[in-house]
Amino acid sequence: MSDISKIDESLKSCLFCKLKSNKEAILHENEHCFVLVDRFPASECHLLVISKEHYVKLHESNEETLSECVKMLRFLAIKLNLKKYQVVNNNEHEQIVKHMHFHLCQADSTGNYSSTERREYSDEEYKQLVSEFKNKLK
Repeated sequence: MSDISKIDESLKSCLFCKLKSNKEAILHENEHCFVLVDRFPASECHLLVISKEHYVKLHESNEETLSECVKMLRFLAIKLNLKKYQVVNNNEHEQIVKHMHFHLCQADSTGNYSSTERREYSDEEYKQLVSEFKNKLK
């Protein structure tokens, strides 16, 4: 298989490339990135800021995309009034979805961002959270 074929297959199977058109699930977006609630949260507020263009690693992205992702993280932290939080970006190590994204996780009073036992939200719970976050981000 040629390198181009591998890239094409990667794009076709990329979960985040598919989700960028799911307007019901997207909390907020700009030209370069979009925000989703993480289905497997590590904290009560665990959001994903995802580049619209497919990059696997941070250093592969262009400066404008990276800048807009950071601006989005700042916007979310301010709008959601997060006092303690952690921003995480994995580059292959522990990167489940091979598409550049950032985790924004609210920390507890001790600074621990992994404050809940990880589990998958049910469809109903997920829809409720999406609705709540969309209202907070208006």
